[in-house]
Amino acid sequence: MTSQDGCAKNQTDLAWFVTAGVQAGRALTAAIAETDAGVKFLRQVVDLLGRLRSSLNENGGLLTFARGLDAVLSQPRAIDYEHRLIEVGRQPTDARLLSYFIVKLAPQYAAERTSERRRIASILRRLKAAKSPIVISRRAADLLPLAESNSTGLLMNALEDSALPLTLENFRELLRAAAGADRVACVTLRKLSPQLFDAFPKARGKALSPATAAHAMLLFLSKEAGFSGAHTYCPYEEAHVDRGTLATRRQFQQQSFSPTGVAPLLRDLQR
Repeated sequence: MTSQDGCAKNQTDLAWFVTAGVQAGRALTAAIAETDAGVKFLRQVVDLLGRLRSSLNENGGLLTFARGLDAVLSQPRAIDYEHRLIEVGRQPTDARLLSYFIVKLAPQYAAERTSERRRIASILRRLKAAKSPIVISRRAADLLPLAESNSTGLLMNALEDSALPLTLENFRELLRAAAGADRVACVTLRKLSPQLFDAFPKARGKALSPATAAHAMLLFLSKEAGFSGAHTYCPYEEAHVDRGTLATRRQFQQQSFSPTGVAPLLRDLQR
């Protein structure tokens, strides 16, 4: 092959990689609008990156792809999260993409989670106070769409914490029956509602912050990469001093950030 042929081939490879980069960037950006915030989005991103890597390895490697993708992701880099993801074992390209999307997605995830929590808590409060089967049936009909949505982590956590002998699917079946005015189901739902209400986060609680939502995603992606570390609390400084927490403080410029509220979110993401 002549040097001119080699140059042409390199140009073709570069064009292919840049095109792949553009497509990947568009697909990942579209995923924010097309999926529920949280675990579904993140798992899709991780899966897409894995499939892209396999395809790119077959076509000569990631270097040129990364250069092309840099032009697509021209937004400011989430540098503290990017460095942390590399530390826990993510590939640099993965870290660049995932850190960017964590910071971009966090406000939406936090807002959706807060809205969902307040809606469910309000319905549970009214269900707890309901007396007649007709009112109980109406409350069950209100709660059913939320229980059947993709974003069900809050209810799953409450069912587990309440120690009720119900899975989420059992609870959905009970809600369907009660919403259909089944009297036995209405009585059963009324009996268990106080215990479930007590285990559920209260409607008037503090709104979930983007920093906490982002930190949960950071921990989720760190564990997906094989990192098993936990939060580290220093009694002398009276603060958490682990590297993940420090990365979130720097990324969001919140020196008082505490990871203590992350556990329920991480449970959802790891399901």
